[in-house]
Amino acid sequence: MKRAFIVAPNIGYSFTGGGGVKVALYMAQTLLEHGLKVHLIALTGWNVERINKIHGANLAKFLKEGRLMLNYCFGSRSDLKIPFPIAVKLVSIYVRQLVREYSPDLIIFHDDVPKLNERIFKYVSKTVLYSHFPYAARIYFNIVDAVEVGLERYQGYKTRLYYDSLKKLIYFKDIPKDIELVANSTVTKTFMEVTWKRPVKNSLPSHRISI
Repeated sequence: MKRAFIVAPNIGYSFTGGGGVKVALYMAQTLLEHGLKVHLIALTGWNVERINKIHGANLAKFLKEGRLMLNYCFGSRSDLKIPFPIAVKLVSIYVRQLVREYSPDLIIFHDDVPKLNERIFKYVSKTVLYSHFPYAARIYFNIVDAVEVGLERYQGYKTRLYYDSLKKLIYFKDIPKDIELVANSTVTKTFMEVTWKRPVKNSLPSHRISI
């Protein structure tokens, strides 16, 4: 049975609320319905019962069948009090461990790909980045990130500090060529192509990922 990893939005931060999570869960359910074993990977997240209730998913039967696995590094919870760059570093370490353990056929990252030892990709048949809007583009164009909302007093300093850290923790300008790039909109596609100087696929309803 083929195996797929789906890394949560915001570079694997959490499987809780939000439109990005809903999209990732739709991908998971589609892959499960096509017979794959799927791992939801994040630092934290909700249990399947709450995911189903909030996002309208139907994942419980796959969990019972052992084809859905919740790989939450810190277990089921709603919030982490961890600075975002540290969270990204922890996601990178966690993904590397899981790839070595399971050798998935497919990995789908959301928003950005955390820096991995590129030898890790030899364990994976196909790697996809599906981006709602990448942090790499926010850094490149100096766009204030949503994580700063509510911290206006320290926004300028903290944004620069986070962005300088993230440059070293994600594939900022040197994203590996083997990673297929997919955008959730034409606007995001444009920003991704300017940032990474590579063709990016449009995320259309008919777009299907084959492995």
